Amino acid sequence: MIELWTEKYRPKKLEDYVFTDTNQRQIVDSWVKDGIIPHVLLSGSPGTGKTTLAKVLIHELGVEEYDTLEINASRENSVDVVRNRIV
Repeated sequence: MIELWTEKYRPKKLEDYVFTDTNQRQIVDSWVKDGIIPHVLLSGSPGTGKTTLAKVLIHELGVEEYDTLEINASRENSVDVVRNRIV
């Protein structure tokens, strides 16, 4: 199986993730320390690290991959698509 470059080099641990500023790092560190993530909407331009941050948080909190649901709203943006994925 060929692994995509973006997946091969995607940070897997919080210490490898590049934060935009110290405030963002402090907020994310507090989520990991508390062991809970509030309801969060990650938004921004493509390539800014939204998916990477979500995957790093899932890893840091020890959440199993099968316990997550990934929805890419740029592609899957209709109400019916989201309903079908959640049910």
